[in-house]
Amino acid sequence: MIKDYNQLIVSVDQHVSHALQILDETGSGIVLVCDDNSLLQGVITNGDLRRQITLGASLISECVTSVMQKKFISAEEKCDKEQAMQIMLQHGLQHLPVLSSKGRLVGLRFLDDFLAIAKQLANPVVIMAGGLGTRLGQLTVDTPKPMLLIKGRPLLEILVAKLRSCGFTNIYLSVGYRKDQIKAHFRDGSDFGVNINYLEEDFPLGTAGALRKMIGLLSLPVVVVNGDILSKIDFAELVSEHNKDKARDASIGLRSYKVAIPYGVVDLVEDKVIQFLEKPLIEKYVNAGIYVFNPDLLSEIPSGVDFGMDSFLNVLLEKGYEIKGFRISDYWIDIGSPSTFHDAQQSWLEE
Repeated sequence: MIKDYNQLIVSVDQHVSHALQILDETGSGIVLVCDDNSLLQGVITNGDLRRQITLGASLISECVTSVMQKKFISAEEKCDKEQAMQIMLQHGLQHLPVLSSKGRLVGLRFLDDFLAIAKQLANPVVIMAGGLGTRLGQLTVDTPKPMLLIKGRPLLEILVAKLRSCGFTNIYLSVGYRKDQIKAHFRDGSDFGVNINYLEEDFPLGTAGALRKMIGLLSLPVVVVNGDILSKIDFAELVSEHNKDKARDASIGLRSYKVAIPYGVVDLVEDKVIQFLEKPLIEKYVNAGIYVFNPDLLSEIPSGVDFGMDSFLNVLLEKGYEIKGFRISDYWIDIGSPSTFHDAQQSWLEE
């Protein structure tokens, strides 16, 4: 199949016979009708022509403008691959024209390209989406934090699309605060190309407590993701790294974080000065809110209580489980405050 969109273009004054020839020779399933300025005027698919022929239309000598779809769905040039795939899945499209801000054709996305790249993985994913989001103040009074809009799309929708693009389709949403909004938006997940089930909290269970509901449902390591992060991480690579190390019980995503100390720092041994550093930049790795756990670990979570992820990880370490870090160099941001929410609005699609 030819994927060079330039070979799929016909001009507005050409006949349907030419469009048929392109469809037959390329196997692309779509023809793009443009004017002399490369402005996309319409699209023609195999299905369009079949419907016309079924109705008894004689098309060969007709102009392409008589059979093209003048109302079509397209993507903006800045649209990233996860968003493009989401548009195609939601509308049942195999192709998605990409247009400049002036309507010029600049590309064409194919759904099968995404699905071929994203080998389907059976590992379940739990997204923790039940928190109150109190640090975000007025932003979350009426809206659960994972449903806040980033460039016009709910944060949680972006995360689900990213997981789908990495091959994960078996998703559980742990929901609590204003859960009806989340359930009404995602339903069973079919509109987003995934299967979604819900872990419902009748009272807050903390950042790890709801995972206990997964006991008995797992035969593979489970990916756990905080519902308030935005990242370009390759989740499939994370699971692959986890599986390579048979001694590993859990993996935790780590992000480098640097803090500038605005003073001279003195290192001491007892009261002896051994080093003086002027305004040093300290680098540490912080928890990125992304984990992989082997199924048996979840039995260490107590039932029916508020149990944080920090407590869970410390229990695992105390009991001798092997936890290893996965360093994240991709774009990552935690939407935990009004300032980081603003930062995400500015930076997300620029990545």
